[in-house]
Amino acid sequence: MDSRDTARREGLGKSRGGWTTKIHTIGDGRGRNLTSHLTPGQDSDTRQLVRLLDDVAVARPGGIGRPRKRLDSLSADKAYSSRGNRHSLRARGIPHDIPEKDDRRPTAPGEGHAVVARPRSVRTATGSATPSNG
Repeated sequence: MDSRDTARREGLGKSRGGWTTKIHTIGDGRGRNLTSHLTPGQDSDTRQLVRLLDDVAVARPGGIGRPRKRLDSLSADKAYSSRGNRHSLRARGIPHDIPEKDDRRPTAPGEGHAVVARPRSVRTATGSATPSNG
């Protein structure tokens, strides 16, 4: 095993001027950690969400029965806003609050917010507004 494999296994990577590590974590509403993963600094954030969701296991009250795997809801930053992540969350029935990246346009019906151009109005001499053609 060379030094690159060792560094990756230990969550070390080069990013913007030095060695960095990213900590991806899912916590509950009280700030308690449910699961975490370390990745090298240059790895993309968006690829970690499904892996984190697969590892979540919330113990049932009293410790009886199998752990709960589905979150009540999820909030995340823009780094996790890929279509694949949104699809995975919908398939699991997890409501989410992840802001869209500014450069991403919605493509599927009901996905994101559509911007509709409103007709401009022109004031006439009487003060009433009439639609303009241009």
